[in-house]
Amino acid sequence: MTDNALQPGEDGRHITYCRICEALCGMAVTVENGRITQIEADQDNVSSAGFICTKGPNMASVVYDPERILYPMKRTGGPGEFSRVSWDDALADISARLSSLRETWGGEAIGAYVGNPAAFAGMQYDWVLSFLRSLGSTQNYTPSAGDISAFCFATEAVIGPGFTIPDLPHCDYLLIVGANPLESHTSLLHAPRIREDLDAIAARGEVVVVDPRATKTAKRYTHQSIQPNSDVYFMAGLLKTVFDESLVDEEFVAAEVVGADELASVLAQLSLEECARECGVPVVDIQRIARDFAAHERAACYSRLGISRASYGALTNLLLLALNIVTGKFGRRGCSFMGLNPYLPEGFSNRGAENSHGKQRTRTGNLPAVGGHLPATVMADEILHPGEDRVRALLVSAGNPVLSFPNGTRLEEALQSLDLLVSLDLYITETNQYADYILPATSFFERADVPVFSITTMPRPALHYTPAVIEPLGEAREEQHVFMEISRRMGLPNPIAMTLLPEDLWQEHQDSDQLVLLDRAIRLGMFGDQFGDRPGGLSLDLARHHPHGVPIENYDAYQEWRRHARHPEGKLDLWNDTIAGDFRRLRDEGLRLKPGQDQLRLFGRRSVRNINSWMHNVGDLVKGDAGSPALYMHPDDASARDIEDGQLVSVAGKHRAVNCQVRLTPDVVPGSVCYPHGWGHGGASNWSVAKQTRGVNINDIISSDVEDLDPLTGSPLFDGFPVTISAVSGNTARA
Repeated sequence: MTDNALQPGEDGRHITYCRICEALCGMAVTVENGRITQIEADQDNVSSAGFICTKGPNMASVVYDPERILYPMKRTGGPGEFSRVSWDDALADISARLSSLRETWGGEAIGAYVGNPAAFAGMQYDWVLSFLRSLGSTQNYTPSAGDISAFCFATEAVIGPGFTIPDLPHCDYLLIVGANPLESHTSLLHAPRIREDLDAIAARGEVVVVDPRATKTAKRYTHQSIQPNSDVYFMAGLLKTVFDESLVDEEFVAAEVVGADELASVLAQLSLEECARECGVPVVDIQRIARDFAAHERAACYSRLGISRASYGALTNLLLLALNIVTGKFGRRGCSFMGLNPYLPEGFSNRGAENSHGKQRTRTGNLPAVGGHLPATVMADEILHPGEDRVRALLVSAGNPVLSFPNGTRLEEALQSLDLLVSLDLYITETNQYADYILPATSFFERADVPVFSITTMPRPALHYTPAVIEPLGEAREEQHVFMEISRRMGLPNPIAMTLLPEDLWQEHQDSDQLVLLDRAIRLGMFGDQFGDRPGGLSLDLARHHPHGVPIENYDAYQEWRRHARHPEGKLDLWNDTIAGDFRRLRDEGLRLKPGQDQLRLFGRRSVRNINSWMHNVGDLVKGDAGSPALYMHPDDASARDIEDGQLVSVAGKHRAVNCQVRLTPDVVPGSVCYPHGWGHGGASNWSVAKQTRGVNINDIISSDVEDLDPLTGSPLFDGFPVTISAVSGNTARA
């Protein structure tokens, strides 16, 4: 047991953890004269055990970046033209203008966009939603439509709100579809030492990676190539084989599942030959993978963005979950199971609860919210929507949607039409260059934190707590305190209290921050100390005395799903009218935006040195090729178009085109090209290093037309959309 008693900014070695992604790798941070001088891996962290990637140690460059915003800024001219202002003046004006807009136009005139970094900083998504609810607004936008909406739809439809994860420590056969965990360090799965986990599974059995590119993960294990934007047919082929060849776990399905017969019936309408033709995986390989999966007692199928950002992403995720379930590979050791949520009270049950999907919809396109989050794909249209009910004010926290979503040009137009735009951020970005105010947020080294989101995706659950390592620089403030102060000035309840407490306790905790209320939830949860009634139970005080983490042990992890099952009989539900409708759409329409003659399918990729757009101002992370992403193309496709390695080409989507350099590689499946998203920095933003990188904004050529979006999630076709590639006139290959 170690008590990390150092105060923020005190010289010494501070134990903390990274909050850039789900891995939450442990860090040992050296502070000298109040300044971070070194960042190393925490060898004793109970989860990462000495592992850390290249991004974490480079976070100090973000903290001390001379271009970081450290004081409240008010726009005094055109985009990007700001002057320093006091916190009091900024908050007084913001609160008064929000109150006036609400009084004149109603709460729906005010919206919010919360970006990905917030996912690893407590419950920010939830309390921003509560803040909007207190205003009378449902205009809550997040990156979910480009990330987790499809996964969340499937889980909520079959079980209830929550996350399913593979039991990595005990699995003998892992099927990975559309994920590259050795470079992404996993997503919706907390496994910082993922390579060791996968190596161990491969030694016991097999790891099969289904991907249109020979990624770092695919090359290390068994790679099955597939065409981008075709996973729905691959998953349907696996399930059809399971049903046709009686590979179903009949006992488990009879006891725990409803809707399996309906699912089998609709799959019977597809042929394996059709599935193979559409996805590019031969029938014999589909059958082999299905048989191997079913034959292993301890097997799990895991996926992420690769299937969620393609056509029928929601349906594909449901089929993946169904594969785990009907083969009996769910809720059992070594299989897939629902992650632990220690914040839920003992005795919690979701049985009989109503599915929220479709209850809230956008005014433009009639697209559903998923988990309370509206698709940011149509945020520009909602702002520009004619009439009195349009969005007139937007609060943006830790997000850069101009680069993150299709048709950023239209979003720029929308942002400039707002009556009020407020951003909480570290930099002037392509999005907040149009803000009326930019309010300086803390980096994760400048605040205390508890992992709220990630603890529910841990195969080896552990409670972590970190104090701040240093005091906030300049006048940076935590987002939670900014929203609490705006709420106070507007006469609204504390949004964090609204998130975690019943209404009769809101006033009592009007000034309580996130840590205080999270500690209450943990202590009253199923593993909590019940405020002393259960000695040794969880609390933040216990975590403070164990800075390397507190393992949560001695519980039946595999039955956690029963607390979340919303079906009236507490079963897993594989069929409803929404699912039936999407199968009809698949049968009648097939894949959206199929490539025409001479077109290729473009899909994305991740690099271990990058995460979306927000760390591109760190020189060490964008050196050389890392700052000059290229379009990967198969040599056969290049030869057919007289394109040479290094040549500048035009990449044309449905409405727009961009130019980028080609890199020829056999790693991508013929018929496809590959390019990462999050690049193309420019405008009046102050990211001088990022603006020197040579990447382009590939999201700008993705269609945001409503007819091209997944009607179940509002997600664009980020992966596998058709493009036309042609050499730029007068350009030749590099010497």
